[in-house]
Amino acid sequence: MKGPPLSLPELPWVAVLLDRSTASSGEAIAISFEGRSRSRSFGEHSMGFSTANDEDPLPDGATLYLCSSVEADRTGKRYEDGIEPDVKLTAPNSIPREDQDAVLLTAERWLAQEAISDRE
Repeated sequence: MKGPPLSLPELPWVAVLLDRSTASSGEAIAISFEGRSRSRSFGEHSMGFSTANDEDPLPDGATLYLCSSVEADRTGKRYEDGIEPDVKLTAPNSIPREDQDAVLLTAERWLAQEAISDRE
């Protein structure tokens, strides 16, 4: 499809949910929202596996995987030990029902408040 790139009148509000199981590519996505206006993260400190790995084949047929880089945000800040959420909330040990999930409900309330303030 040809034409001009998609242009939004303003950035949409984004709530990023984190917990102690958020790792690797999940952390990479969350980091991409760090420092972005109209975004806020909620939950627990992430796992801290925001790395890229190189695959090195060995002569015996085995493969050695080595961490070769660490994710960084738009300002260059590296996240070697995970992401601290903007709004820290402790997640339960098991998956709660959506209507009882404090992290989800807090993020939804924040999004609703921001949407209302946009219309005023």
